[in-house]
Amino acid sequence: MKYDKAVDFLRKIDGNVGIFFHDDTDGACSAALINSLLKQRGVRTTLATGPIDKESFKSFKWIKVDYIVFTDLAIDQYPDWLEMFDKEKIIIIDHHPIHNDLNKMGYLYVNSRLTEPDKYISASQICLDICKKAGLEGKEWIGKVGAVGDRALEGTPEEEKVAEIISANKSIRGPDSLIKIAKFMTTANSMDDIMYTTEYQKPLELMEGELERQITNFERNEIEDINFFEFRGNYSILSVLSSSLFDKYPNKTIIVYRINEGYIKISGRSPNHDLGTIFAKATEGIGNGGGHPKAAGAKIKEKDFEKFKKRVMELIRK
Repeated sequence: MKYDKAVDFLRKIDGNVGIFFHDDTDGACSAALINSLLKQRGVRTTLATGPIDKESFKSFKWIKVDYIVFTDLAIDQYPDWLEMFDKEKIIIIDHHPIHNDLNKMGYLYVNSRLTEPDKYISASQICLDICKKAGLEGKEWIGKVGAVGDRALEGTPEEEKVAEIISANKSIRGPDSLIKIAKFMTTANSMDDIMYTTEYQKPLELMEGELERQITNFERNEIEDINFFEFRGNYSILSVLSSSLFDKYPNKTIIVYRINEGYIKISGRSPNHDLGTIFAKATEGIGNGGGHPKAAGAKIKEKDFEKFKKRVMELIRK
């Protein structure tokens, strides 16, 4: 049976299990599914989230748990980060393009691309498949919302709305809000519980207003085939903004960046350039980057931005 080892691992682990997930909608839904399964078994859990960077993994290291489930985190790109953890007590569930097969390094590594390298399947879909095989029922809606949020599947208007609500909460209230939402989804009966909870709706209104302002700012400049756009604002909407601009200009390459405390975070979208590979190569020695061909992110120091930009342009023109 597919995912046998993952199912066995999740059926057997006990104590306090850390669920460490990527700070986006797909990551939160993946975590909610794993959390639902473990709570069904009566297992204690500790949730934590962050971007794919070394600082996140260092912070995960100091959380005292007995086992760890990593989900929607492309750790195979930086296998040395895993040396901080006991490989016998972790499982990595991911869906990003594979740089290293971590199974060959002694880790339990699940990635749909091991057997279907060109098929885009969200981490939520993989987690749903595993958790259902391990005995979880009634949480299919979480897997669907996660897939819709990651653009792996088209959704109903209601599914799209819930995915946007989750994304907006992260953008307006910060990544830790995803922990609260993942826990809420664990006990929720359906996506209506999120859609009609006022607490979760408010950030969506704020995000939509900010997106409208930023898109107007973007359109004040001449739109080229390749566009670098600096986001200046108080909210963490880089990924949502780059996706929104790409939706409006699907034939253009959109690279949005934000300067904050000496660092630059970058989010890119492109119809015909493999930004996951390009960002990984462009950040070598100056930061970290990667993702999917059409959607990728990076983080570098502010002083290295021109070097990064030059590398990106050279790689695109190859």
